Amino acid sequence: MLGRQFLSEASSSRPPAAIKPSELHGLKDFGLGSRLQLQSRFTQRDLLIYPGSPQAQMIMRFAPGEEPRRKVYIAANSSAPEQIEVLEALLRKRGQLARLVGSDSFAHMALGDKMAKSPG
Repeated sequence: MLGRQFLSEASSSRPPAAIKPSELHGLKDFGLGSRLQLQSRFTQRDLLIYPGSPQAQMIMRFAPGEEPRRKVYIAANSSAPEQIEVLEALLRKRGQLARLVGSDSFAHMALGDKMAKSPG
C-alpha cells in the first residue's frame, strides 16, 4: 500500500519556484522571456514558475544568472514533506518485513531468490 501511495504521489505537481524580477535581467529570449520580464516589472512581485512549464524550460535554457536556474532545478527535483514521510514509512516497513522473515535487510530478502543471492 505504501509503495503505491509513494508512486502515485511521485507524479503529483510540485510547488513553484519564486524568481525575483532582478534575476531575469539580461534574459536573451525575446518571446516568452520578454513577457516574463514585463510581468515582473509591472507586478513588482516574485514570479511563480512551475516545474516543467514552458517558463521553467526557458529559464533553464536562457537565464544568464545561475540563481534562477538553481531555483527551478530544486523545485523540479525536490519532494513534498508528505512524500518523504511516506518513503520513510515504506523503508521502515520493508526493514520490519525483512527481519520478520529472518533476513539481514530488505535487499537480502529481495535478492535471495535471484541470481545475485546477496547485495554484495
